[in-house]
Amino acid sequence: MGERLTVAVTINDEVIANAYYSWGGVPSDMIQIAQNVLETLKVRNSEQSIISCVYDALASTGASLSPEEVVMLRAKGYDLQEIVPINKYDGYIAFSEEGRQMLDRGADYHATISVENLTANLFQALKSWQRSTKNEDLTDLLTYQDLLPTTDFEMNLSCLSEQDLIELYKVSVNARNHPESVFQVKGREELFYSPF
Repeated sequence: MGERLTVAVTINDEVIANAYYSWGGVPSDMIQIAQNVLETLKVRNSEQSIISCVYDALASTGASLSPEEVVMLRAKGYDLQEIVPINKYDGYIAFSEEGRQMLDRGADYHATISVENLTANLFQALKSWQRSTKNEDLTDLLTYQDLLPTTDFEMNLSCLSEQDLIELYKVSVNARNHPESVFQVKGREELFYSPF
C-alpha cells in the first residue's frame, strides 16, 4: 500500500476540484495539507472567483495543474498563476470531471474540504491509520495510555476546523517521538499510527 492521498474540495457537497499527493497519506502530512488549504480559503479575497480561491488554496500546498487543466481553465476565462512544482511529489490539481476522476483512482486515502464550512473531513483517511488495541504490542500501551500523545480536546474527525487541525498536527508529530509512534484523540478509544 502506498501513501497516496486525494483531497476533494466541495461546495454544497459537490466536488469542484481534486488534488492528488503521492506521499500525502501519512497522518501528519494529510493534516498539514488540510490545514494549509483551510488557512488559505479563510483569507480569500471576496472579489475572487471560487475557482481561483480553490486553486490558490490547493496551490498553497505545492500542488499544480497539468497542462490539460491549464488549457481547460483558460478556455473558461480563468487566468490562474501557474505554480511550477519543485518535484513530482508536490501534487496535482484537477477541476475537470475527467481530471478529478483520474486523480481519485490512484489514491489510497481520501479527505474532503468543505469551502462553505471551512472544515476538513479526515475520518476515512485517519481510520486507515487506526491501530487495534487488541494487538498484543498495543495492549501494554493501554496501561500507559495517559502518557501517549493526546489532543487537548475532543474533535469530530469528520468535521475538523482549522484549530482542530493545528492540535491534531501537533499531536501526530509528537507521536513520532513515542516508541510505538501512536497518538490518540481525546474522547476516542482508538489509537492512530503516525510514522515518520
